[in-house]
Amino acid sequence: YPFGYGLSYTGFEYSAAFAKVKGDKLIAGVTVTNTYVGYAEISITKEVTSTGDSFNVGDIIWFAITVNNDGTLPVHDIVVTDEFEGETYGATLVAIGDRYTVSGNTATIANLEAGQSITIIGYYVVTPANDNTTMTNRATAEGRDPHNDPIEPENPGRVPVIINQTLTTATVNFVWLNDTAANRPATHPVTLYRSIGGVATAIETVNVTAADGWTATRTGLPAYSNGQTISYFWRQGVVPAGYTFVINSDVGSTASGFRTTIWNMLTPAPVPPVPAGPGGGVPPAPAVNLITIEDL
Repeated sequence: YPFGYGLSYTGFEYSAAFAKVKGDKLIAGVTVTNTYVGYAEISITKEVTSTGDSFNVGDIIWFAITVNNDGTLPVHDIVVTDEFEGETYGATLVAIGDRYTVSGNTATIANLEAGQSITIIGYYVVTPANDNTTMTNRATAEGRDPHNDPIEPENPGRVPVIINQTLTTATVNFVWLNDTAANRPATHPVTLYRSIGGVATAIETVNVTAADGWTATRTGLPAYSNGQTISYFWRQGVVPAGYTFVINSDVGSTASGFRTTIWNMLTPAPVPPVPAGPGGGVPPAPAVNLITIEDL
């Protein structure tokens, strides 16, 4: 084969072929005309079009992928794939007009002439699994040149995506029933727990007092762990002397913060026993003399 055979930037013509016998030798020849017809080359870029330098769980991030034909020959059947590096998913691509078709995180461009470009739009909804990470979103492309040989960009389109850590709060408040301030303890310990997948773990124990309104709050608590939601609650250990525990009330969410209210009631003093009457029985009721108006 002549040099360059099969490459998309050359064309060939053959002429003046001959063969002859000279003595005991066979001599053959052909004239090959190599004509430059152009080259196929594509590139791809990617950018985040949503406003902001970082994002939170639940945000929608919009991307723009641009495929360019930088060569002099058309390229057909270009398949663009969007993905997050190290993951099996990517942005959902959106069909706009009829210049390309989409399926999930892939798009297909039927044909791209020399000098043309196409921008593909996609979006991704941030999930708890992405919390507190920096992800790299990548777009790749592969097409076919006029000889149907595969062609792809020298470099994929890459863009970093920063996902903030989601934080929450946890507050405890005590309610004292049927008592006065004099009955309450000077300080009272209460423990903060976190729960992941139904498994609770104690984090810390603090002492609450009348000076702080019998309340405590912890801020800056992680809201997610490996994609799972963390919930928080408080529990007292020993019920204060002279009190009876009533109920724990746990409310709240990641967005609003978690709140526990603990209700303790002063235990009523025992009622003195009724003294026994003669013979050990119940004493007789006191005599009551009834009078009428006429008696007055």
